[in-house]
Amino acid sequence: MNVFDVFFPTSLLGKLRSYVNRVLSARKEKPTTVMEFKGIIVNHVLAASYGTTVSVMTYTESEEFYYQTGILGKRYAEIWAALRGTKKRPQRAEVYGNSEKGWFNKPVVGN
Repeated sequence: MNVFDVFFPTSLLGKLRSYVNRVLSARKEKPTTVMEFKGIIVNHVLAASYGTTVSVMTYTESEEFYYQTGILGKRYAEIWAALRGTKKRPQRAEVYGNSEKGWFNKPVVGN
């Protein structure tokens, strides 16, 4: 994490984390810790270095990362959505419909 501090000044990290925590607080979710926040950024940097995105990393790679950093997939989704300023993407267990056609919040007729 020392290398991380060279590339991301503490002031920038503090501002981003402050923004995320305001969004999480408004959504009545637990604020993020410094280690959670750094872990998420590192995950995205690693994915980019492999020429991929976090969303297409294999299940095993993602679970290994979550295990090593102590971040659960659901928590990761909450923090990343707050950082991006979007709503949390539904987890697979919360989704109805045909996943080949995308994510649905309501059951799709005919599936």
